Amino acid sequence: MNLPDEDSGRPLVAVRWGIPSGKRSQADEDAAEELAEELAPLLPPVANAEILGFDDGNDRIDILIRGEGTDEEIDQIYRAVAPLFRRYGCPSGYCLIRYYSGGAWGLASDEV
Repeated sequence: MNLPDEDSGRPLVAVRWGIPSGKRSQADEDAAEELAEELAPLLPPVANAEILGFDDGNDRIDILIRGEGTDEEIDQIYRAVAPLFRRYGCPSGYCLIRYYSGGAWGLASDEV
């Protein structure tokens, strides 16, 4: 997946695949891609939400869910993806991040 275009909305939720070693591997990339494919059908039909790419660094891969939504819709998306996320067996350092409007843009939840 590529990074989304500027016109594709704003970040609503990011699913962070943490890489504690700071050395991203092909296995990490493959696992994050697989998780993204499993998350996509779980997205509720709100906020024009779509998984639109990855944002990555040496210590993480963020699966980006973008769209245009209210805080309530962001919570709806969170509730839809959180059960799979919790069962998935992500490595240490993973979390879900909800990007609320009005300043609370980086609320991290389910950190391990």
